[in-house]
Amino acid sequence: MAPSSGGKGEAGKGEHGERTAGARGEGRSGLAGPAGGGGRGPGGGGSGSGGAITPGMTEKQLQARWERIEEALGELPEDDEAEEKLMALKGKWFTDAFSFLSSLPPASHLWCRHRTLTQPLLEPFYHYLSGPPETRATLHALWQRMAKEMRACTRCVARYHAAKRVYEEEYVEEVVGPVLKTLRRLDEERVGGELKALLGRAGGGSGTAGSAAGASGGGSGAGGAGGAGNGDRGGQALDAERDGPGVICLMFELLMYPYLLEDAEVFALAGPALVLVERHFDLSLTPGQRYPGLYYLMLHPSKDTRAIVYTLAKPLGLFKTAADLRPIDPLLQQCMHALEYDLFDTGIGAGTDTFGGTGTGPGAGAGLGRASAAVNANPSAHGGGGEREGRERPRVVHTKEDMWQGLLTILSLMAPPALDEGVVERYPAFVSIVLNHVGEDTSVFRPALACLRMMLQVTGYKLWLHSAFPPGVVRNTLISQCFNSTHEPTHKLLLDLLPPFLQSVESLETEEFERQRRSILFFLLIQLPNSRNFSTTTIKIARRIAFHLILHSYLLSPPLPPTDCADIWGPPLVGAVKDASLPDPLRLPAVHLAQAILTADAAALTSLALSRAFAGASARGLVSGSDLGPACVPSVFSRALVCPGDAEGGGEGGEGGGGGGGDCRGGDGVVAGGVDASSTGQSCTSSSSSSSSSSISEGLPQDQLDRLAELAAAESDRWQCAPALWVELLERTPPQWLPKPLLRAAVWVAGHFCLSASAAAAAAAVTSAGSKPLVTSSLAVTSSAVVTAALHWRLAPGAGGGGRGAKAGCVNAVVAAAHEEELSVILQRSVSSCLVQIRGANRLKLLTWHASLAEPLIFLLVDSQLGHGS
Repeated sequence: MAPSSGGKGEAGKGEHGERTAGARGEGRSGLAGPAGGGGRGPGGGGSGSGGAITPGMTEKQLQARWERIEEALGELPEDDEAEEKLMALKGKWFTDAFSFLSSLPPASHLWCRHRTLTQPLLEPFYHYLSGPPETRATLHALWQRMAKEMRACTRCVARYHAAKRVYEEEYVEEVVGPVLKTLRRLDEERVGGELKALLGRAGGGSGTAGSAAGASGGGSGAGGAGGAGNGDRGGQALDAERDGPGVICLMFELLMYPYLLEDAEVFALAGPALVLVERHFDLSLTPGQRYPGLYYLMLHPSKDTRAIVYTLAKPLGLFKTAADLRPIDPLLQQCMHALEYDLFDTGIGAGTDTFGGTGTGPGAGAGLGRASAAVNANPSAHGGGGEREGRERPRVVHTKEDMWQGLLTILSLMAPPALDEGVVERYPAFVSIVLNHVGEDTSVFRPALACLRMMLQVTGYKLWLHSAFPPGVVRNTLISQCFNSTHEPTHKLLLDLLPPFLQSVESLETEEFERQRRSILFFLLIQLPNSRNFSTTTIKIARRIAFHLILHSYLLSPPLPPTDCADIWGPPLVGAVKDASLPDPLRLPAVHLAQAILTADAAALTSLALSRAFAGASARGLVSGSDLGPACVPSVFSRALVCPGDAEGGGEGGEGGGGGGGDCRGGDGVVAGGVDASSTGQSCTSSSSSSSSSSISEGLPQDQLDRLAELAAAESDRWQCAPALWVELLERTPPQWLPKPLLRAAVWVAGHFCLSASAAAAAAAVTSAGSKPLVTSSLAVTSSAVVTAALHWRLAPGAGGGGRGAKAGCVNAVVAAAHEEELSVILQRSVSSCLVQIRGANRLKLLTWHASLAEPLIFLLVDSQLGHGS
């Protein structure tokens, strides 16, 4: 059921530019105010001529008369007599216009067909509540007709609210304020009464509507009915032909003009009414425009209401930019105001209208305080006014839980630019509010945690530009909350927040990122498993998250592997790979990480070796850079290696060249698995999502491994290796426990080193005698003290590295450029040992064929026939 009957996107805008009574921006206005009292005609200020009705006046004549009155008001001299005369003419016009409109047939809607006469007649509504009985009776009759027509025509609804917006925007607030305040009250009473009537027709008895009205504290409205029951508890069902037009207009007005939902009674009744309509009608909204009332109702306490509202809002699409948030800016202001000043349990401005009494559109008011609970009954149909004081209807007041839940839903419907510019930048205090609630054990802890996660994922590093807290404080807060709780679901929520937190710090200084990463890995892999506060499942989840974080660091461009804390994550990684009893989802991240480490380390070491060999030949003038292409490295393998400097697409050494000038790409401009050299600046950060749906036998996608090899080769001069991992994973792991991705990685590494040996032989053929060989023929090479120490795990004493500091590094990490020969020998020996064990255990037949195995297997076969291989 789409609200289409004439109600279009222009709702709320002034149409055709008509102007209402009164002068703009000046103290002397034609609007009937306190000085214009006296009750002579509907408009107040008139003399004795106001009571006579001019017979036979046509609509065009009335329009012309009103235009002349407006012109006279704009040029009114400082003369009391002239002013009194003009007010008399104005009062007479009100009387004639009302008489003309009253004579129209019911099918001729006032706002649809006679808006130019109806719009000025809003001015006399200043006297609706406190004027003379005759005036109130006349205005009441006019209002009753307007209300009846607005229940059957959405165009009337749109034009009525457009007229009120003209009053609000074009005239002085002090003068027009009382009129708008009265109209607002009448609208709230009218809509509240119609909601109760709707629920009453479908239910009967005192049910949902009655309890909602009682909870709101509001009095009965102008069209009010008694308490009504829920639609599914007896009574007659809603009929599409009989109730459809009224339901369409009512829902359209609620959703397009959300200031009505700031009334406590209307807000309370709107929820059950929407549920009722959804059960009896096919509820849908016309696409292409926003319905701000939907987002107001997301703060409703009823879960059914929130579910229906979210279903209706989702097809409308996301708020793409901050400008798109303009329709719900008042709601966001209200929420931020309430959150900042904790306005949930106590009201602000008790006994007064918290919206100032002048706002009629979505932008009216920012307060959420509870108004006076004492609301007098409405005046009777034809009089009984009383004083204006004490008549303010109570404003809606949300609980903290409802506001957080609703705000979280609204934020989820924002695209990154809208959330970043429209919320985080516009309301910087909101970031601190969220962080404060994350650090407290309150009823809104989970929604606050979800808000923080959303902002970290969407805004990234920009979050820290608007936060009063540094990343270290937030990290400590999250970790402290983990230790403070014994609830496993809470642990999972907090642990899931660590990856987006760390990614938000990536764009900050490298040292800050490494510091936060080291502390998080220490917590996940050392502190958490050794605490009795966490279950076995939580420990396994923490380990999986840690391995995802490390793999993500390897796949960055350029890579930032956490080798500075290899002593923290190395032993747990080895244990997870060897633990065949772990389910695939928990073991898979460890297998992927081990596969990535073997690939990256082999690529970095062979790149360093090739760089040294070709640099030596080039230094002796025996070979030029152009000679070290396809003649040096067979084209079939040119995609598997990249010399330092080639990642930039040139043949000059560059940062990673180590002095080398050769081009090992073959000449087709392709490096590392067919990835174009120009694309090396892009980031690979999809490890978590790519591995979640893989099985333990698949491993990482080959394109990720190829790209990782390319990046590691380009960074080989700064690369660090943890040789203890090779020994533990390849030599000391029984073949039956070794996953298939690691078997493929071992074969790939072996082929890689054979390729290095072939390239070294080509370089040696043109090098003078006595040049240093690329790879030592014997695998028994004396290791230095640094490498020997790195082969034995040193348990991490703390997140700070035991006082060694980030620059001092980790004992188990060795700089590849300084110990390239020793590390190459250790890796070759580990791979050879692994392949021998696999062959002995007859495990090669279990190795699933993969295209990535073609090149290394062929080269291993050729190398063994030449007598070079292991």
